Amino acid sequence: MGDPCPPVPLLACRESASQQSQLVLRAADASSDSVRWKLESGGTVGPQEVALASIPAAGLRVCIYDGAAAAPPLVAMGVGEDCGGKPCWRAIGPKGRAAGLRYRNKTGAPDGIVDVRLRARNGELGLVLRAQRGAVAMPALGVRLPMTAQLLVGDPAHPLCWQSTFATAFRNDGTVVKATQQP
Repeated sequence: MGDPCPPVPLLACRESASQQSQLVLRAADASSDSVRWKLESGGTVGPQEVALASIPAAGLRVCIYDGAAAAPPLVAMGVGEDCGGKPCWRAIGPKGRAAGLRYRNKTGAPDGIVDVRLRARNGELGLVLRAQRGAVAMPALGVRLPMTAQLLVGDPAHPLCWQSTFATAFRNDGTVVKATQQP
């Protein structure tokens, strides 16, 4: 896939003044590093932007940056296209009117993302992302704040983008970073 993320955070990402977000990075050892990002009311989204016709073909990337001014992304991940012979993406919600999408990949190839749930609720993005297993390229933790997590969809030159910015962290040491964003 190449490098899924730009070297610095994009400036024109969508967010909402009412959004709530949590980010947890764990660096236990190379085989059990993990990322979990949950975002509610994450910025404006149209139902066509969270549809089977738009996201799987466009590609989805997650980019996490710390406060170091000239550093590359702390974590850069993209979703895979091979999910063991099964479709990676499926619509979720009642038949006939999908409420969003779900991505499942038991192996986490290529970058560790095993589960993504995207929903459009009341015109706002909802996201739950889990990445784990040996494919997560976790650097040394104890990061510099603020941290920015961005969800990028589509053309790398002009992607759709949603983000959360974390100014403080409940825990920020060599093994765990746990941060929340609330209105």
